[in-house]
Amino acid sequence: METKNIFLTGKKRSGKSTMINNILNELDINYSGYRTLPYYINNEARGFYLNGYVDCVGNNSPISIKIGEEKCIPIIESFEVVGVSILEKSIEFSNTKLILLDEIGRLESNAYTFKKRIVEALDSEKVVLGVLQKAENEFLIDIIKREDTVVFDIDNLTNYEINEVNKKILDIIKLLLKG
Repeated sequence: METKNIFLTGKKRSGKSTMINNILNELDINYSGYRTLPYYINNEARGFYLNGYVDCVGNNSPISIKIGEEKCIPIIESFEVVGVSILEKSIEFSNTKLILLDEIGRLESNAYTFKKRIVEALDSEKVVLGVLQKAENEFLIDIIKREDTVVFDIDNLTNYEINEVNKKILDIIKLLLKG
């Protein structure tokens, strides 16, 4: 089976999203999907929201609330309403050939419809580029084990090695988009 789903993984702040940005800038194509971004209140990170690259009601809705320094409480309804809408439109949207999933992790563990739509995106004809949180859970393990999926762990890589991974991902995606 041909690889069509490409993910990066690594520790927090290891450069995964920066690498995704570099790849997307180099490709210079339209894409759909989402990014998980922090939101701030009084200049303090208070949680995360989904920033979708398709029009949908509730885009940029919070998906978590940060309590204390490390604990994030998920807002399952945001995944199940906004996230599901973003993924459904991304799969159906005809003028994009790439779906961005940045990132998949622990917060959506109980968002069952959202996870089902992620699997549908992975099963679709579209190329998927994304970030997997470095965490142990059954859903992430199932994604990693897929025959049509490759995961690059960028922890402990030199700048040269990161550039090589970047080139390899670009080559894979360019080849897939030609076909």
